[in-house]
Amino acid sequence: MSGTTRTQDNGWPLLPPVSRQVQDVILEEAAPGLRVLEISLARGLGAAFIEEQVRRLAQGLQARGHFVQVIYPERLPRGLKRWARWPANRASLANYDILHIHAGLPTPQDLRELLGLGYILPEMRARSVWSCYRCLNTGGDAQGVRRLSDPALVLTHSAGDYEFLRPYLPEEKLAYVPWGVELEHVSSPPQESDGLHVIFPAHCGAEDIEALVQVLRDTPDITAHVLVPAGQEPLAGNPIAPAAPNLHVHYVAGREEIRALLRQGQVLCWPAAELGCCLAGLELEALAAGCLLVASDSAHEVRGLAEQVGFLYAAGQPQSLRRVLETLRDDPDLRRRYQELGRRRAELFPWEHTLDACEQRLAHVHLRRLIAFALRRARDPDDIYPILLRQMVNMIGADGGTFFAAQSDGTLTLQAVYGRGPAPPRHVGRYEGVYGFAADQRQTLLLPGDIQETYLEESWPVSDLRRSAVIVPVQYRGQLLGVAEAIRGFMRRPFDESHRRWFVWWAEAAGEAVAALERSK
Repeated sequence: MSGTTRTQDNGWPLLPPVSRQVQDVILEEAAPGLRVLEISLARGLGAAFIEEQVRRLAQGLQARGHFVQVIYPERLPRGLKRWARWPANRASLANYDILHIHAGLPTPQDLRELLGLGYILPEMRARSVWSCYRCLNTGGDAQGVRRLSDPALVLTHSAGDYEFLRPYLPEEKLAYVPWGVELEHVSSPPQESDGLHVIFPAHCGAEDIEALVQVLRDTPDITAHVLVPAGQEPLAGNPIAPAAPNLHVHYVAGREEIRALLRQGQVLCWPAAELGCCLAGLELEALAAGCLLVASDSAHEVRGLAEQVGFLYAAGQPQSLRRVLETLRDDPDLRRRYQELGRRRAELFPWEHTLDACEQRLAHVHLRRLIAFALRRARDPDDIYPILLRQMVNMIGADGGTFFAAQSDGTLTLQAVYGRGPAPPRHVGRYEGVYGFAADQRQTLLLPGDIQETYLEESWPVSDLRRSAVIVPVQYRGQLLGVAEAIRGFMRRPFDESHRRWFVWWAEAAGEAVAALERSK
């Protein structure tokens, strides 16, 4: 940092956009002795990778003479909420100078449960990327830790979140620090060229990378693009970029740069929860771009959707990339097929289509398939809905959840949520004027009619939820105890107009699905 860095009254640096990692920038300004609390909110398949990053960060901080405490909320014996209830634990937070929410997707509830501070920020978006530092000035603060609605300094890696927070925080309390290298240092997107382009995240493991290099040396018409989240160095000590002329490393700082790569790739090796929460959902964009997906088990529903719309899907764990690439190397016809798919992507899905449009089409196809399956299996009408819900759960990974929303005008949306922890939500909500049920009061929720007031685990804006006639969050695979009984009890309730609209819509969708099946025979 230069000597011209501006500071706030409390002494914390007010940082301009920089190209180094955030923790390095902050700690270069600080004398040894800072007390840092690292909270890893990583969940699901990406947790091991994130924990390794936290471990390395903690070691680096300790080497600089700082004290570091790391908390993994999922490992707390009674959960994060009960941990935060203890006065001693809350008071201990006042002893830290820096609180780092590391590489996770903390929702407002996560932060409330952690700090016990109540209100955070108005209209905070639950799906925004909150991998950010919150530097708390605790010195001289009679209340110990400041409320997060009045932090000493908020640094965010996300330009979108920076713009979102600007109306709510004074300029001197908000700084945008983009991930890693600046734009001119980012590899240019690959140009159109002959051969098959393969995209995959860098942290699949050093052994896979070395195997990939060997495959690439043997197959010059396969070009590999390694995605490295800018500001992280998963390839440290393993300089592979010059190892093969058809291997390119891209330091990506956000969604737009990934999209630029997707426009050129035909195969996307994408463990869905592995590259960071800021990129969740891009596998659907990959489908829209005409990519083959080589996905992990967290993308069960993507496989079904891909099959329904005619895209190709190759199942495989992250460690199986070598096998996939060797298959491509040994099968020229398969490579040509994937290349042709890539050339046709503009015809199949024009890039101008938004992610929402892609999700609508994919959900529409897959949900109708589910309805038709339920109709074939049901022995009486009461069996349809338990079958349908079980099938929805079966297509969801154990660490994920999917929201199907049927709009009142009959259209569909699908919103996939990845990286969810194993603990179920502790509070489903309060509903006014709505018939519904919550199986086991936690796992599954069915809401026909307009939603008056709700409080879901994701804290989605109520204004969005009110537009939905039906919302079916299905989560936690294998935990549907009592669902059938709850549905049968719900079916015996008197219907109102919202119920009628809902069942009419399902009947029409099911009828069309059955008709489509008949035509395909």
